[in-house]
Amino acid sequence: MRLYENAINQLQSHTADPFQSAEAAILEDPNFVMAHCLRAYSGTAMAEAMDSEHLRKLLSDARSSAAGCANEREKLHIAAIESWLAGDLPRMSKLFDEILLSFPLDFLALQRGHLIDFHTGSRAKMRDRVASALPHYQCGIPDLGYVLGMHAFGLEENSEYEQAEQAGRDALEVNSDDVWAIHAVAHVMEMQGRHEDGVKWYNRHRQQWAVENNFSVHNWWHVALFHLSLGNYKEVLEIHDEYLASGSMELDCVDSSSLLWRLYLKGFDVGSRWQKLADKWENLIENRDFYCFNDYHALLAFLAAQRWNKAVEITGRAKKYAQRSTFLGQLANEVGLPIFKGLTDFTQERYDCAVENLSAVRDRIHRSGGSFVQRNVLTLTLTEAAKRSGRNQVMQDAFNNSRSHPKKTGVQN
Repeated sequence: MRLYENAINQLQSHTADPFQSAEAAILEDPNFVMAHCLRAYSGTAMAEAMDSEHLRKLLSDARSSAAGCANEREKLHIAAIESWLAGDLPRMSKLFDEILLSFPLDFLALQRGHLIDFHTGSRAKMRDRVASALPHYQCGIPDLGYVLGMHAFGLEENSEYEQAEQAGRDALEVNSDDVWAIHAVAHVMEMQGRHEDGVKWYNRHRQQWAVENNFSVHNWWHVALFHLSLGNYKEVLEIHDEYLASGSMELDCVDSSSLLWRLYLKGFDVGSRWQKLADKWENLIENRDFYCFNDYHALLAFLAAQRWNKAVEITGRAKKYAQRSTFLGQLANEVGLPIFKGLTDFTQERYDCAVENLSAVRDRIHRSGGSFVQRNVLTLTLTEAAKRSGRNQVMQDAFNNSRSHPKKTGVQN
């Protein structure tokens, strides 16, 4: 149990690798079902999960450990992993709801559910799932700070900025090392245009987030965004080259694409950086299926590096996926393809077409996943396309949207 608890703590704090600790717990007790489930959750990135041989093997091990002895909670976790493998993220989300209804202190279900909400753009659920669990966490329960940090992020993504910032600060009062809470408060500052506050915030907490952890590169991306808004382009490129460019995970490359594209929209020549990033993307996406959010960031690199064959290839994969009658197929058809077309149109100087394609999905772009700040790269592209095509009203509407919060809603979206 100690090794399992250590793995959960690593998952919470984004330090070390919970996969290794879960494996150690399994070596100690091969029939420890929850350790098998944690290993499966932490051993596969979201973009690599669907129809993954690696996840299939981890799921098989979890099933074997549960044969004839699993309790209801463990069975639901295994079913959630099965849904993940099948790409049925809505069912996975509902299974986490079912777990939390009976086991509200199951942090693993809460945290993975929070991430599924993030990856599917379910803003209201990102807030409400954690809010429903929060009353069960009392002072003295070790997980309280981390739950407050997740609550802060869910509030921010629903435009409840004052409450979000307070929840993030409260989380840090409980646990000053919570990088997710630090990150949530930074999101508030970005959305409110408090760029100088954002730089100061990250500098004040640098000892917590900038040390080696699984989230430091993404936090550096946020620092770079603050500097970009302040016109500190030298600092932006220094951060990119020292931290983002050295990352090897898909999230690191997403951040790199997103930052360099923002410079591209401003007309900056970033030299060979696009070519190096495109090399990374080619390797990362070679052996996996379509994943909308990450793949349109890969497309940005291929387009900017003028690797037209790779741009056509990844778009073709999206078209094939769009023919499937699955959740991810529907997402590719209704959201992914218009985004791919719009971005391609932009680089081909077909600005009117770019405006049409990106405008068509503006109200459902959130379904591709990611945060409002991350998806803003698409709104900024729409703004620039409208500007270059002389469509002033569209440009103004897109610009206002890029500078403001998403619409508040009490309805799941």
